[in-house]
Amino acid sequence: MDPRVINLFDIDDPAAQGPLFSLESADLDCNFLRFDNGEGVPLHINAQVDVAGVVLEGEGFLQVDGQQHLLAEGDFFYVPKGTARKLRSGGGPFAYLTFHARRPCLMPE
Repeated sequence: MDPRVINLFDIDDPAAQGPLFSLESADLDCNFLRFDNGEGVPLHINAQVDVAGVVLEGEGFLQVDGQQHLLAEGDFFYVPKGTARKLRSGGGPFAYLTFHARRPCLMPE
């Protein structure tokens, strides 16, 4: 894969929810997600990879093993593999970027 420079705010559609952009290389996955109105990623356990991320817009809630954390713009978060996690908008627009080792389809069904 060639080096890439992408401005995520250029692809941010305020009406869209869920994954807006994904980059998958041989070793790394990056995902830009946006949710609104309390929507987000449902409770699930990912036993395969650690996930790190940074909030780019708004506020949301990260639940890890039953403990809830308020997230705001600029916050970095890390969730180790094997933990129960849930991530959702605080009610308004909430956008974040995640990074993890390459693994197909992390979005729970």
